[in-house]
Amino acid sequence: MFSKVVLLVILSLMAGAVAGYYIGYDHGFEKAVVQPPDLLPDGEAVYCTQDVQECQDGSYVGRIGPNCEFAPCPGQ
Repeated sequence: MFSKVVLLVILSLMAGAVAGYYIGYDHGFEKAVVQPPDLLPDGEAVYCTQDVQECQDGSYVGRIGPNCEFAPCPGQ
């Protein structure tokens, strides 16, 4: 009787762990953030690539216009 209860508890914990992993797993779907383009003085839109640069603190920054240079890292 005791071994059945222990087995049931272990199986329940394993099922919960698998379900939690699946729910929290990043399935590869991109979370796109659409931002309006930067504008040049003449009103022409500037579209920069979506690559990122890692900062020393572990955060990431993207490119900003009008020259599509990387934004400054936090604290710089």
